Amino acid sequence: MRFFFLKRIRYTNPRMTELERTALTTLAYFDAFDRPLTKEELYRWLWKGDEVMSFSSFVDQMGTMSLPTTAGYHHLPGREDIVQTHQARVWLTEQKYRVAKRAARKMRYLPFVRAVFVCNTVAMGCPKEESDIDVFIVVKEGRLWVTRLLVTIWLSLWRLRRSKRHIADRVCLSFYHTDKTVDLSSIQLFPDDIYLIYWIDQLLPLYDPDHLAKQVREENSWIRQWIPLSQTSPGVTSRWSIQDTGLSRTLRSVGTFFLSGPVGMFCEQVSKQAQQWKMRRNTKSIQSEPDTRVIINDTMLKFHENDRRTLYRDAWLKRLRDLHLV
Repeated sequence: MRFFFLKRIRYTNPRMTELERTALTTLAYFDAFDRPLTKEELYRWLWKGDEVMSFSSFVDQMGTMSLPTTAGYHHLPGREDIVQTHQARVWLTEQKYRVAKRAARKMRYLPFVRAVFVCNTVAMGCPKEESDIDVFIVVKEGRLWVTRLLVTIWLSLWRLRRSKRHIADRVCLSFYHTDKTVDLSSIQLFPDDIYLIYWIDQLLPLYDPDHLAKQVREENSWIRQWIPLSQTSPGVTSRWSIQDTGLSRTLRSVGTFFLSGPVGMFCEQVSKQAQQWKMRRNTKSIQSEPDTRVIINDTMLKFHENDRRTLYRDAWLKRLRDLHLV
């Protein structure tokens, strides 16, 4: 991957302030994604920033710092080129949001779908043209397996679901969670799992009629020990947010009625057995590994076979060493 060939950075400043070190530490992580940051983004995502520092104070102190800036974006020394890369990705991000919006619009008709969030590189604003679109789906407790089956079939019919043959601009249905609790601290790979921490903070709700985004923020408040200045979710603009219609409410209510009670429990168990049977036949899966890349239970279905958290963490630490920050 590209960031393994990044030339060694030399940035020695004996008068570097603590805030400057913090800012460079933050920029070093996002640099692995070729993602420069605006002042507002840098303030919000400061890694281990001062939780009592106001934005105005941050801006004042930025004026005395020697952080490289290009076209209003901050970046690491010698990395001016990523600003142009990021600007070129703006239209690409919007294109992928349109696909995610179509998928969320379809999913609102299905019973037990509580919320749909965009995540990963699209939410971060740094997708590639060949990238799929990752979503995080929150479903009703007790109906995880049947909901996954319905979502998979429904989006496949609309040719929106990612497959082995079709990846770019398709929705990746690899992460489901039930609504009773959405605390994701149990899936950390490290005590300071930087990828997961920013992943949670950057979740963008597309379809969220019951405002579960607030529950996600509250139950994952543990990430504030690492990014204390990111107190609220930015949400999405109204043109990307999906609202219910009379038809969607009616169809979802009808589906919920028929799939509740003993009938629904039977369908849930049949769906679970069928899907688990198919999963056991996948001999290439890492589902039996004792880590959190793949999780299969009645609360969470997470299929990140190619989990890159360790990869990006190593890339981040390498940059910190090159900057003499560790």
